[in-house]
Amino acid sequence: MVNHVASLHDDLGNIDREHNAKANILLKAFKQRPDTSVPTFNPLNLGNLLSRDVDLSVFEIPFSKDEIDAVVKNLPNDKALGLDGFNTNFIKHCWDILAPDFYTLIEDFYHGRISLQSINSSFITLIPKKDAPTTPSDFRPISLLN
Repeated sequence: MVNHVASLHDDLGNIDREHNAKANILLKAFKQRPDTSVPTFNPLNLGNLLSRDVDLSVFEIPFSKDEIDAVVKNLPNDKALGLDGFNTNFIKHCWDILAPDFYTLIEDFYHGRISLQSINSSFITLIPKKDAPTTPSDFRPISLLN
């Protein structure tokens, strides 16, 4: 069966075929993976770069239709399909049809009438590193973002 993990071996080598048991094996394995990060050093003193008397109210102004149109016009061509199955070429080609709804979306968001919290969610999927994976280390987790 495609896209199905039939069984997994736990730490002791036991084989589990039940969904919750497999989920627990994966959860435990991926939680145990050490977080890795590389410390960064920023030699710039941001306090010296930003003036305290700058008027930042310009960042509170809603986007204009011209600004939105310019962003869409400058989208790169043939980017990966979205969850809806459409790429940027479709959006550009059909912009005259899509634009009014998109303008409404942006305006409603600006005025707090809608929440886009779900945009920050992701689905995690497991990509097998080899044929017939049997342990959590045989998978690479990736996040699918919208």
